[in-house]
Amino acid sequence: MTQDNLMLLKNLGLSKFEYTEIKKRLNRAPNSLELYLFSAMWSEHCGYKHSKKYISLLPRKKSCFSSENSGGIRIGRHIIFFKTESHNHPSAVEPYQGAATGIGGILRDILAMNARPIALLNSLKFGPVEPGERCSKEAARRNQYLLNRVTEGISDYGNSTGVPNIGGETGFNDCFNLSPLVNVMAAGICHKNKVKTSKVKKNSYIVLIGSKTGRDGLFGAAFASKELENNSKDRLSVQIGDPYIKKNTIEATLEILKSKNVNSAQDLGAAGLLSSTSEMAAKGRVSMELYLENVPLREKNMQPYEIMLSESQERMIFGANKKGVEEIKKIAAKYELNASVIGKTAEGNTYNLYYNGKLEASLPINALTEPPYYDLYPSKPRTPNITKDFNKNFTPEEIKRMIFKFCAAPEFSSKNYIFSQYDSTVGVRTLQNPHSIGVAPLYLFEEKKTIGFSMDSNEEQCRINPYIGAYNLIFESYRNAVSSGFEPLGITNCLNFANPENSDIAYQFTQTTEGMKNALKTLKIPVVSGNVSFYNEGIDKNGSKIKIHPAPTIGTLSLLKFKTPIYSVIEPDNTVFLIGKKITNDTAAGGSIYQKIFFDDTEENLDTIDFRFEKKLKKAIFKLKQKNFLTGAIDVSKGGMLGALLILLFNSVKTCKKLGFKGIFPPDIKLLLGEITGRYLISTKNKDEVEKYLRKTKTPFEILGNSDTTGVLDLNFAKIRLKELNEIYQNAISEKI
Repeated sequence: MTQDNLMLLKNLGLSKFEYTEIKKRLNRAPNSLELYLFSAMWSEHCGYKHSKKYISLLPRKKSCFSSENSGGIRIGRHIIFFKTESHNHPSAVEPYQGAATGIGGILRDILAMNARPIALLNSLKFGPVEPGERCSKEAARRNQYLLNRVTEGISDYGNSTGVPNIGGETGFNDCFNLSPLVNVMAAGICHKNKVKTSKVKKNSYIVLIGSKTGRDGLFGAAFASKELENNSKDRLSVQIGDPYIKKNTIEATLEILKSKNVNSAQDLGAAGLLSSTSEMAAKGRVSMELYLENVPLREKNMQPYEIMLSESQERMIFGANKKGVEEIKKIAAKYELNASVIGKTAEGNTYNLYYNGKLEASLPINALTEPPYYDLYPSKPRTPNITKDFNKNFTPEEIKRMIFKFCAAPEFSSKNYIFSQYDSTVGVRTLQNPHSIGVAPLYLFEEKKTIGFSMDSNEEQCRINPYIGAYNLIFESYRNAVSSGFEPLGITNCLNFANPENSDIAYQFTQTTEGMKNALKTLKIPVVSGNVSFYNEGIDKNGSKIKIHPAPTIGTLSLLKFKTPIYSVIEPDNTVFLIGKKITNDTAAGGSIYQKIFFDDTEENLDTIDFRFEKKLKKAIFKLKQKNFLTGAIDVSKGGMLGALLILLFNSVKTCKKLGFKGIFPPDIKLLLGEITGRYLISTKNKDEVEKYLRKTKTPFEILGNSDTTGVLDLNFAKIRLKELNEIYQNAISEKI
């Protein structure tokens, strides 16, 4: 191998083993263009070479099209497609375009199934936005900048496409100081008989529509498959989006896919033309010929590898017969989009690239699209000793001050600064205030039913114990649905980790997938789609290595079981019940955000799930809703029992400005804010009937107190003006940035 080839291999991220494997599959040495092609398709981002063996074990039963661009769940005569994707690396170096094109990419995955996009959600993770023990002033300023630009990117792009952004989550942790996480989710709807896949037929023409191809996003797939290097050159790997062309592309694609003369569709995302066309051919088991001189370009002197690997946005590709080609061109012209025939398919298994009549590359398709899959070698990392006293006793006055600080902490406080920038109502499907409910509800006019979506993650629990953390996370998402009156149907996931080639990260990843698998099998719900994002780590300017904690993100689809949802609200003269596990000193509270806020660490004793107990609580909530006994409900998760009560109150003060609450609580911060599983708060005007039902069914409960119109939160050991606390909660993030 020449020195030039060795340097090219290094720059492309291919190992010597992989180069040897390529030669073995081709029975010859690849040329330089072919090396570029293999480097992209065998990257982690496209090939899943370190993860496929493990994520393939997740349950898929009851899902539809889970091997396609997006999987879904059938509801009546329609399929709801939904999927998550990560745009972590691009957002770290170019947050506005990174986040915006993340939205664009996930919409195209839905669109490629002939599904009209109906919802967007996002899960965002940043380092602290205020300086502290583990976050310098410079790092905090950078995190503030990233938060603002990511939010603007999602807002500007998403709002312009006409798709509502209905929910999600935002978290803060010092492990994200170098590598923020931008996980985006989209959902769409399609009649079950009108779904189109990426499986192209033989003797089809390959038609490209949308924006012209440039050098933006070049090597994006490879960039997302390596550690961040704090390199300004990485900006070349970030795509540039145009939401207005995206809107036209959405409408044009849906119109094109009505034609029986169009047999397949694929979006151009990671690795651009290369991944889309090679995957179409692989699924269709046909040969593919591409004529690169026919690709509309917006930059001069682009080389074949640049044309193939460009990740220019707002592009879709179709397989069609001759009549379909003319229909595509006509529709594209109507929406002022480019449309060009760039190739054709035939019988066989070869991927041929021509440029100005010259054959530049010729490869067996399976050799290109099936990388070598690696085993991971997990080893449980040594856990550092925790020396902090989490059981320290505080005086009532100290606890009162801690509650104010807790409501001001970005980890708990309202994220309205972020979600108020998103349009959640465009499209007229969104039900009232999607941010005051455990899941964001959407009405399906096509089926006269209401569905819900949510996104959840908990990197602290997954750091402490990846198996239990992931298992608990599935059930946290389950409880979000149950507390809103919804039945969970399926999930999508985005699995965010550092370098899996290191044994400690391999342990985190394998334990996480095992925990998810067992939780989903217990609940009998499938994974319909997903994404893995590795190498979320790097070296900062001071030479320090920063790795993210294991951060699986779960997006859940659920179905409303009643005429109206259960909102997380409370009215005056309501009684609040805690149902589920009782308040005891021996209950585990590890991984709590209150511990992170006040102790800058979290203890290792995680609470675990009892499924029979969970089913009992779900039955109680659904039965009480059926009897019209519930004003509102919320699951107890981040912020614990007091956090859940505060959210009920804060969600309701707009309708009753003098809302207050009086209860008898223990003056113990751990019991108030400990994140214990298997608990809900319910509010009701029918105290006696609810208590009678809970006693009859032997459902554990405690009465926390009653709401009133005093405007005071009376905890028995402390009194706080609710208006003052709410103002701190609502404005905490905006005041910090």
